[in-house]
Amino acid sequence: MQNKTKSTLLLELRELHQRLRKLETEKDDLRISLETSTEHGDLIEYELLNRLAIFRQQFEALEQEKKDLELSLQVVTETTDLFQNELLDARDTLEIEVRRRTSELAENNLKLQAEIAERERAEAQLKLAASVFQASREGIVITDANCHIILINEAFTKLTGYTEFECLGRNPNLLKSGLHEEFFYQNMWEAIDTLGHWGGEIWNRRKNVEVFSCWLSISAVKSEGQQVTHYIGIMTDNTHQRLSEQRIYQLSHYDALTTLPNRALFQDRLQVAIKRAHRENYRLALLFIDLDNFKDVNTAFSHPTGDQLLQNVAHRLLACVNDDNDAVARLGGDEFVVLLDNLKNEQTILQNAADMADRLLRQLQRPFLLEGFEIFISATIGISLYPEDGDDIDELLKHADNAMFEAKQQGRNNYHFYSKPMNVEARKRLTMQNGLRRALENDEFYLCYQPQLDAKTRRVIGAEALIRWQHPQLGLISPNDFIPLAESTGLIIPIGEWALRIACEQNKRWQNEGLPPIRVAVNLSVRQFYHQGLLSSINAALQQSHLDPRWLELEITETLAMTSADKTLKKIQALQDLGISMAIDDFGTGYSSLNYLKQFSLDILKIDKSFIGDIHSTSGKALISTIINMAHSLGMHVTAEGVETLEQLEELETMACEYIQGFIFYKPLLKEDMQQLLIRENSKIVNTLSQ
Repeated sequence: MQNKTKSTLLLELRELHQRLRKLETEKDDLRISLETSTEHGDLIEYELLNRLAIFRQQFEALEQEKKDLELSLQVVTETTDLFQNELLDARDTLEIEVRRRTSELAENNLKLQAEIAERERAEAQLKLAASVFQASREGIVITDANCHIILINEAFTKLTGYTEFECLGRNPNLLKSGLHEEFFYQNMWEAIDTLGHWGGEIWNRRKNVEVFSCWLSISAVKSEGQQVTHYIGIMTDNTHQRLSEQRIYQLSHYDALTTLPNRALFQDRLQVAIKRAHRENYRLALLFIDLDNFKDVNTAFSHPTGDQLLQNVAHRLLACVNDDNDAVARLGGDEFVVLLDNLKNEQTILQNAADMADRLLRQLQRPFLLEGFEIFISATIGISLYPEDGDDIDELLKHADNAMFEAKQQGRNNYHFYSKPMNVEARKRLTMQNGLRRALENDEFYLCYQPQLDAKTRRVIGAEALIRWQHPQLGLISPNDFIPLAESTGLIIPIGEWALRIACEQNKRWQNEGLPPIRVAVNLSVRQFYHQGLLSSINAALQQSHLDPRWLELEITETLAMTSADKTLKKIQALQDLGISMAIDDFGTGYSSLNYLKQFSLDILKIDKSFIGDIHSTSGKALISTIINMAHSLGMHVTAEGVETLEQLEELETMACEYIQGFIFYKPLLKEDMQQLLIRENSKIVNTLSQ
């Protein structure tokens, strides 16, 4: 019973009390029954007494059981009270321990949560790093401490062409281009070992053996013990930047059309050559090349055709220059330069420069085949020498330019060395160029007329109108001086229109005064001939002057005629449809095609004076005779220009040359003198008719 707990004993005691109360109730009932039993006899009383005895026994047993329970309860209670303080102490100790352990668990839980968060953050960073590693546009390669590749990204594969499978375990020197010396790599690794990193431009080779430029950054990764564990290389493709830089350099230093060095680069090279020549005591020659009548090609054909011609010229110039020391450049427009460097022999420097000039001229005289046409051009070259003609860039270029202009004055298609008196001519040319624009406004131009005579009758049948310029400071300026300037500035168009209008008005004025009608010839420049307003300006001149078109003759040069034969043919036909006579001037100085001459159906062929001067030689006579016969066979009349002697006149007469123009009869005359001549001619006609 002592093994039972207090609660169990209390429960049993409670049940025992219930049973005792039940027995008390039954005892009361039994006592009442016993008191009333005497009324029913002894038998009933006996039974009741018997039952009472049994009840008493039961009650006593329950009472004993109660006492036992109460005793047990007392023992348990006393035992419980004995350990109650210890239990309370144990409970307090347990509560403190529980709180401590709970606090530890909470703290550990926080640490665990922090570790989990840190791990998740680290995993996220690793994922981000992996994503950045693969998504990076820079090629990334990671090696171990022995420079064996352990990881590359996709950009590395795109940049080099090597896959990860092809790279793993290999050394990054598989990209070596061979363009760097060994000391380049030695310096690179020395910086990595010393500083822990290196960065710079490097040329590598792709898998397809293509060499490319990239910016490479290499960093060493070290452990806590400062031991290298890995190397990380990051490559940025530098190809587009390099190409852009090269493009910028190309555009700023080379001519876009011909790919020759431009003025800036040539001046740099010339400066270097001057310094070296001064240091090593040798000579330089500068050849300034200007194409003759290049603008005519642009006018007759198109600017794209002119561009093709310039490209072909550049190729021919380069073909003439074989020495690496020499240089060719395009200064702009139709101007080129050739630098002859390292000329050490003073006795042969002039000859070397002259030989080169001859070679260049011969190359450029050969026809150019463009758009199915043979185009003929020539060039004029001015030459300056270092140090005789200047010791800096500007002087040498200026003096070569002056020499070139002097060569043009002497007839083009030749070369000329600079001489100091040319400075005076250069200043004169600048003054002339500035005054040319005001010459028309100030009425500084006027026309002279050189008579043309019938070779048989010696009568005046026409005249060539020749423009003159009376400059207020420079005096009378020759057309050979200002016409090239007018052509280059575009002023030849208004000047040409002025000459055409004045010639028509003057011719009509002579006719109105009763003088015999003659044909007045007016020269057309290439620009004027191909100008879209030519027909309208001619019509305007004829209508305003009321001159019959048959008394107007227009002259074009042989070179102009052949510049663009098809366009020339159409323009000639349009002019002839107006009733105007057409003549080809300076014949023999260009490169005509007989087929085109036949198609042109020109009225007059004018033999250049250079041939007339050689008429006494066998070859010269034969050539002139051939030209005259050819012209007659093509239905053209012939005018001989520059006839100065009686012998020349007689030879031309025997060859059946119809018309004569030259000093043997008349120089160019002022309009007043020409009018007097026509008056005398008219008198001769009257006298002849009256006889």
